[in-house]
Amino acid sequence: MTQASTVETTDVIVVGGGGAGMAAALSARETDADVLLLERTGELGGATAMSIGSYSATGTELQADAGIVDSVDAHIEDIGKFVQQALESPRHLNLDRQGDLLAKDDLALRRSMVERGADTFEWLCEQGLRFEGPYPEPPHRVPRMHNVQPNTDAYAEVLGAAVREAGVDVRTDTPVAELVTDGDRVVGVRTDDAVVESRSGVVLATGGFVADRELRRTFTTDHHAPAVSEHGSGVGHRMARDAGAALRNMDLQWLSFRVGEPLWTEPNVPALTDAGAILVDGDGSRYVNELVDYDQLFSSMHLAADGACYLVFDADVAGAFSSWPDYVSTFPGSAYAYVGDYAETKYLVSATDPAKLADEAGMDADTLTATLDQYNAAATGERIDRYGRTDFAGELRSAPYYALGSIHPYSLITDGGVAVNTRSEALDGDGAPIDGLYAVGDTAAGPLRLGHGHHHLWLFTSGRTAGREAADRVGDA
Repeated sequence: MTQASTVETTDVIVVGGGGAGMAAALSARETDADVLLLERTGELGGATAMSIGSYSATGTELQADAGIVDSVDAHIEDIGKFVQQALESPRHLNLDRQGDLLAKDDLALRRSMVERGADTFEWLCEQGLRFEGPYPEPPHRVPRMHNVQPNTDAYAEVLGAAVREAGVDVRTDTPVAELVTDGDRVVGVRTDDAVVESRSGVVLATGGFVADRELRRTFTTDHHAPAVSEHGSGVGHRMARDAGAALRNMDLQWLSFRVGEPLWTEPNVPALTDAGAILVDGDGSRYVNELVDYDQLFSSMHLAADGACYLVFDADVAGAFSSWPDYVSTFPGSAYAYVGDYAETKYLVSATDPAKLADEAGMDADTLTATLDQYNAAATGERIDRYGRTDFAGELRSAPYYALGSIHPYSLITDGGVAVNTRSEALDGDGAPIDGLYAVGDTAAGPLRLGHGHHHLWLFTSGRTAGREAADRVGDA
């Protein structure tokens, strides 16, 4: 390792410039602490800048404006319903995991996250962010999903500007090589050319580890899926572990079907195939029984046409996904997208017959026509299907016909990370805080965050908590 040429000192060091890191830096700076934010890439935003952008919270002004009566306890209970859904309906959940899901949750962190959610939401609005909503999402009993406007780029743009205006020392293109320790205490970080010492604490906000194949190979079931971005480098997990921190729930990762550009949007493939849509490869051939469990459906896409596949359906299926509550996906800048919304993009094409649809989608016309003929014969005859499907929603014969794609499989998010308490302090194997070290967002092992908007709820509340906790220690060390 290259020896550092300079030594600097500051109050709080934040490693990582995504949403959690920017929240930590801003909240620490609000106490007048000197804050240094180190980001290994050339810009702020991280994976937060590539998300859909929803934030689910209870007790916000937007809820009050809509006349919604809600409570923290109700929200906490409803998060548990998402977990129960995951246990009962693995086909409709893209959370890859091993072991008992209930044993992986942390109810103290769940409560802390929800209790701080509304205050953090209003704090985000004070920074200049705008939201629409709230929107419903069962099993939430009331609407709680708030969507950032005009799209998710706002997080990087607005918070990035707020961080700099607040006087945070922001250094991009500055990877951190390791944590610097003094006995059991974390006292700073080492970059390629400097040691920076902290008077009060180091906050790890480096994201998940989707891009670290070695960590995924060690801990997760599916390490073959490509990472949806480079931002989940795993560097924070490795540094924290080297400093004595415990890692929890490292087998949890989200496997995601994405349309178009990798982080554009995620169609609900199981729901669409339940309604009768079929999956075909780039030539127009089916390759799987569409009703298998999510993990099998996901794995099959790796093997089909290098992972570039399409959902093909007819007007009847399209009509079923044209209004609430049957949506195709969440959507950047809004809550939900239906077939009509996708029709306004380049990712959904339609035609009056299968051969013309194939031409529009770049498939082989004879192949797609034969595929639909074979499927319809199985759906109306003896229900004998070469892929083992025996349950058919109906034939695909109603024009116009549609092709949605291309669809690619990705590892989207890892949920495991550094064990933390409700103060965002990193914990060792005995559950004791590591002096001077905090972990937030996807670097930390937070509560289970199923349902839209809970990942942002966690990353912003945990980041804000860590920044304040670290800054409050200035002068104590």
